[in-house]
Amino acid sequence: MMVTPTGFLLALPVLVVGLAACSGACYEEMLLCKAATRGAETHTFLNAQEATIDKTRCTRAYDGSDVISQTSSGRSDGRRSPEWIGQAAEFFVGSCALPS
Repeated sequence: MMVTPTGFLLALPVLVVGLAACSGACYEEMLLCKAATRGAETHTFLNAQEATIDKTRCTRAYDGSDVISQTSSGRSDGRRSPEWIGQAAEFFVGSCALPS
């Protein structure tokens, strides 16, 4: 898939806001910010395909993604609690389902 200049310009504010929000955060917040950034990237991808973007579609995209394997819970044993998984999903879906 090729991103057009218009698509890039439309996605740029989302990415800039995401990066600015992530820059001063602690490690655990950075991992959740990574999930949100992946959600914004998914939004941009779906938007470029002129797909319907809603919470259901973004939840399905999250379920099929590797966001959980890409982040750890920050716990010393490396395990992910159900609360952590829920937070990562909330951040991903929340940033994916934003209006275009």
